[in-house]
Amino acid sequence: MKKKSMEELIGHALTDKAFRERLLKSPQETLEAEGYEATPEVIEAIKSTNPDDVNNVAQGFENQLAERKAAG
Repeated sequence: MKKKSMEELIGHALTDKAFRERLLKSPQETLEAEGYEATPEVIEAIKSTNPDDVNNVAQGFENQLAERKAAG
């Protein structure tokens, strides 16, 4: 089975709060369970990420989607 791409991982993390929380808490286990390639580099990058920064980016993304939806 083909592993999911980094683009899919980022999109999933930005749009699914529960997934994002699991990913930040347990990167390797979450990546493997969800079908993403859990390379040491990806795991380390996630571990070194500030959760507040990720949540702020996700909130901004959600706000942009809501604005576009409201605009029609």
